Amino acid sequence: MKKIYEDNYILVIKKPIGLKVHKGGVKSENLIDKIKEKLKKIHLLNRIDRYVSGLVFLKKNVNCNIYLKKKIYIAIAFRGNFVKNINIPIYKNKNYVSNFLTKVSIDGKKSSSNIEILKSDRKFLYLKISIKTGRTHQIRQHLSYIGSPILGDPIYGNFKLNKMFFKTNNKIKRQIYLFNKEVMFKNKKLKTNKTNKIKIKTPIDFIKVWLHQKKKFQYQKKE
Repeated sequence: MKKIYEDNYILVIKKPIGLKVHKGGVKSENLIDKIKEKLKKIHLLNRIDRYVSGLVFLKKNVNCNIYLKKKIYIAIAFRGNFVKNINIPIYKNKNYVSNFLTKVSIDGKKSSSNIEILKSDRKFLYLKISIKTGRTHQIRQHLSYIGSPILGDPIYGNFKLNKMFFKTNNKIKRQIYLFNKEVMFKNKKLKTNKTNKIKIKTPIDFIKVWLHQKKKFQYQKKE
């Protein structure tokens, strides 16, 4: 993990793929325990999935009034249906063992994702996703539900397309292509109305997929 920003109120970390944010009832290496080796009092402001990388915000004092206004992700999804504003409730299965962890359900909590296409080709959509709600697996569920699942998602993805893509493109890293790139926030403790922003670079693995597809289709056009 890498420290991106720190002040008297917050600590911002870039979490790598594979590292849990917290224990979750199971003893395993996690971000919170690692940070508490140096900072005893630390409180989580946002979570991202174990196999997703990107920004994680923590506050140094429980009384710090930090408001995460908007979280912005990038994703590579299989080309399917496109919906700009997804407002679909997500239900979390509290008795999760071996079946689903979350699902789309009218019994779920309000969940909203705003989608923007940054680039596209014959196979993929390269997306920017803004969220204000932060339900478990929200973006993964929403994109799967509309028919544009995220590349490499082993739970909500298209298993057949994932297997076919990585088998024929063995130089592309197998992972969930979802990344928490940018967070807009306010520190109400400072009594200003200023919105702050922290933004980090897109991982090279995402760029490799785009360049690989671009090169592939340029070659097909020449034929």
